Amino acid sequence: SWENVQKWMANDPVVRKYVIGKYGTAEENPKFWNGMSSISYFNRITEPVLVEHGTSDTTCPIKWADRAVTKLRANGKEVTYSKRSGAGHTFYDSTFNSAMAKTVKFMKRNFD
Repeated sequence: SWENVQKWMANDPVVRKYVIGKYGTAEENPKFWNGMSSISYFNRITEPVLVEHGTSDTTCPIKWADRAVTKLRANGKEVTYSKRSGAGHTFYDSTFNSAMAKTVKFMKRNFD
């Protein structure tokens, strides 16, 4: 999505110039950039969704997860959302075991 370009390519002017040169900006080519976002396809989801997100994630801002969950629910999708206080992107800390236990429970409840 355009937000990904802004976040991850901001410090690489060569790649940023190439991507914008080829596809334009979000304002110049909204059809392309909207098509690159998974949010555009939430209406196709048929199964329950689990979102686990660390509140200290610096890779994917928590506002992205908040927005995704809001859009999923607006599309009538069943969403279980857990914000892991203080956790980063990978859960390589004290939240890992509880996150994995919740994931296993979710999977067994919905897909077993």
